[in-house]
Amino acid sequence: MKEIVRNYFVEAKWFIEVYMPPVSKYPTNALATSTYYLLTTISYLGMKSANKEDFEWLAKNPKILEANVTLCELIHDIATYEVEEGRGQIAIGIEC
Repeated sequence: MKEIVRNYFVEAKWFIEVYMPPVSKYPTNALATSTYYLLTTISYLGMKSANKEDFEWLAKNPKILEANVTLCELIHDIATYEVEEGRGQIAIGIEC
């Protein structure tokens, strides 16, 4: 949760400064603020079969989770492009 808030602050700073981050910086921040990692972890709480080992596995950020989050964030960026551009957001994944 702390990471999400820190990265929201970074996004707000980029917005205020009208800063376009380089491709190397944007994905790291965007994936953290997308909350897909958080939603995945929370969904495990609803599974009766999930155990401690499952949460430890998620904490290691497996490649399949990272790929899923990346794909979801890309779909989100494409779907919300016009709305975010209309709000004046500069740092949009498909523009970086």
